[in-house]
Amino acid sequence: MNAVMTKRDVAREKLSRFGALGFLVVLVTGACVFGGNFLATKFGHEGLWQHAAWPAAASLMAAGALCWFLGRRLNKPASKEAGDHRRAWTHDLFFVRMEWWAFPLAALAVAAVVLNFTPGRTLQSARAAGEQVKSVTK
Repeated sequence: MNAVMTKRDVAREKLSRFGALGFLVVLVTGACVFGGNFLATKFGHEGLWQHAAWPAAASLMAAGALCWFLGRRLNKPASKEAGDHRRAWTHDLFFVRMEWWAFPLAALAVAAVVLNFTPGRTLQSARAAGEQVKSVTK
């Protein structure tokens, strides 16, 4: 094996180890959730985001759709005219390709609706737990 690595080999090694642009899954999901929260509070009635499950589910579905299309675009195989038919890396997060993160996000959206997950109830539960801890420690 050749002990000297070229700059291209070093770049390929880093990309294969860190997943290139896989972190975009987290950024896209966060942006969709914050955008859904903004739209729900701006155009919906007061407390829509806190008391209804569908805005969070719609945000997660949108994130899944964006991850699917962005992942398919970024992980598209190289053109056959270029000579190299295989990419040296894929864009993935935790060893899962970016486009396949659409399915767990869609499953979370369905679970949010089926289980009637509302962010407001979760926040109230956390506050109640915090108050209970304070009363116990006194």
